[in-house]
Amino acid sequence: MPVPPTLAPKSLNEWTLEQNLVREISELFDTPFGMFYPVRLRNIFDISAFDITRLSRRRTKSYKLTPGEEGRATGGWDASFVIPPAMGRDSRVLYMQIKSGKHSQGNTISGSIFNKSAGDPNPHAAFTFNDNGNPAKGKKANQHDALKNLNDYLQAQGFSEKSVLYAFPRITDLTKFDALDQPLIYYTTFLSHQQMDIEAKTAGADLYDGKEHHFRTCYIDESKREISSEPFRLSGDMDSYGVLGEILMVKLARLWNDYLSHINHRRLRDYLTFALSDTLAVNPFEILGDSHKLFYSNYRNDLSPYFELVQQARLSNENRLFGTDAQSQFSNLRISLFKNVYAFLQELRGRVKIDERVPSIYTNPLNGRNKNDQISPVKLDELNIQAVII
Repeated sequence: MPVPPTLAPKSLNEWTLEQNLVREISELFDTPFGMFYPVRLRNIFDISAFDITRLSRRRTKSYKLTPGEEGRATGGWDASFVIPPAMGRDSRVLYMQIKSGKHSQGNTISGSIFNKSAGDPNPHAAFTFNDNGNPAKGKKANQHDALKNLNDYLQAQGFSEKSVLYAFPRITDLTKFDALDQPLIYYTTFLSHQQMDIEAKTAGADLYDGKEHHFRTCYIDESKREISSEPFRLSGDMDSYGVLGEILMVKLARLWNDYLSHINHRRLRDYLTFALSDTLAVNPFEILGDSHKLFYSNYRNDLSPYFELVQQARLSNENRLFGTDAQSQFSNLRISLFKNVYAFLQELRGRVKIDERVPSIYTNPLNGRNKNDQISPVKLDELNIQAVII
């Protein structure tokens, strides 16, 4: 009797998480508007159902190296996205080392904030990094070293010291992943290699000892997190806010430039605000209140019910998957992102020089900061990293 074919994975693996994270970023840059907009919004802003500008654009392309190519000295670009060249010289690159986590009910590690004796609840997502060694064969792990080499190389090209990131998706269960109706990027902890090293040095921990290390984080509150087997709590910058904020700013600034000559500037700014609200699944009327000039009657009457439904659908999904405590924590991230990007939109005047106006702390211009030449692929051994070009 033939063996039944395998039609689905039995667990949530790293490749599944990688595919979805890079796809979600790619989709933001794949269409003229990139973010879904409802018919009601399209009608208010006189946007045609079929945008003729799509005919002149190539779609975003995604590339992935083979396992053999990844391990060669000329490797390092595990996956890349290339946006249409007509966008100009404002392409940016984001380097991520993506890890999959395991569910933990808590531990008995002395000093861990997730120690079961510390009180409930202690369930959390546990990750390993610097885990490419083979102790049985005497091979030390060097993944964290390789990422430092990449970070050092990029800084020498004029890039930010936070150019290389770990990405820790806080979804560890396949059933929850299947039921998640929102983009995975909003449930992922982004942590810069530089921030990890700064806090490890302060704690007296050695992340370059050739051993496997651990990152643990609360599913809901990503500020509750720690590193290493002899753990130290992380208390520095929340890199997730900065990463997602820069991606959204780049996207909206491009839309501003593309449609600046086609839509009244005030209406375009308002439209982009609503597009941002839609992709973040928040209600802008609730966040900004009645006093803001954006909310005159026809916007509120036509769109407030829609955004209330969008927000409620997200909250209901989070409640089913993570419990009621999750709602305020996840909303805090989205509200902060909305306010920061909204403030950026209000300052736009005329055509935007994106490389100058959008921060480049995590997403760096491909033409570099100090050079006119495009950055060449990094040549590093045994580096499995996502290079996402936006």
